[in-house]
Amino acid sequence: MSDVIAKFRVDSVEHFHHPPKSHSVKLSAVYPSKDDVNMEENKRFSEATPSGQITMFISNPAVYDTFHPGDEFYVEFTLKRKL
Repeated sequence: MSDVIAKFRVDSVEHFHHPPKSHSVKLSAVYPSKDDVNMEENKRFSEATPSGQITMFISNPAVYDTFHPGDEFYVEFTLKRKL
């Protein structure tokens, strides 16, 4: 079985300041749009993965500034083999 690589765009980042401090990041599978500089690549990804959502709660301050609305990320899914 091969790995699956998808491309996701950050929809929103929500900051929680109450303990424990964390950020909620919501991403969706990319799709092509007319004003998209990555239109051709996003078209190919959207044909393979036309829909998808990821929500992550992040409590590591070292990566708080990694995600911003509109940013795009490649996401690799690798099967964890059972021992």
